[in-house]
Amino acid sequence: MLAYADGDAGAFDELYKRYGARLFNFLLRACGDRATAEDLFQATLLHLHQARKNYRVGTFKAFLFTIAANLLRDERNRAEHRRRTPMDEETIEAIPATSRTASGDPESLSEARETSKAIEAAIAQLPQGLRDVLLLSRYQGLTAREIASALGISEGAVKVRLFRALAQLRAALRARDRAVGESGNE
Repeated sequence: MLAYADGDAGAFDELYKRYGARLFNFLLRACGDRATAEDLFQATLLHLHQARKNYRVGTFKAFLFTIAANLLRDERNRAEHRRRTPMDEETIEAIPATSRTASGDPESLSEARETSKAIEAAIAQLPQGLRDVLLLSRYQGLTAREIASALGISEGAVKVRLFRALAQLRAALRARDRAVGESGNE
């Protein structure tokens, strides 16, 4: 980022390669609408370009996701009355490939897909504040300090929101498992 701020256009290409997909996936998961995510992605890159001279040595990832989170918050405020597209209409990779079953048999793959869909549905049902913290933490790997900076909240609030988000996800998945178990017994 420092090289880009000093005028090295090639440095932007490297930043894009490293963070582009992660940034887009965060925005897509956070807003649930591909068109809105694409708009926010472009706006984030534009703001990054405009803010390049203001960048101070630190964690670039936190700097980038702070811009994205602020734009996302602004978009939510503008579009509060609009209904967002359900996340299950988008193709989102919820379970990293490394955590999937190595056996590759159809039953295991089908179960992994169903679990992935259940996780995405449970994430979509989380209140926005909990969802943002969860996505930044678990999917983008930001620390509590970086998330606090990006969202303008305290580190303690980040930890509380993450705890609540994970608890709600566990409860939703347990309820799903019970419902699947009951329907299988009939």
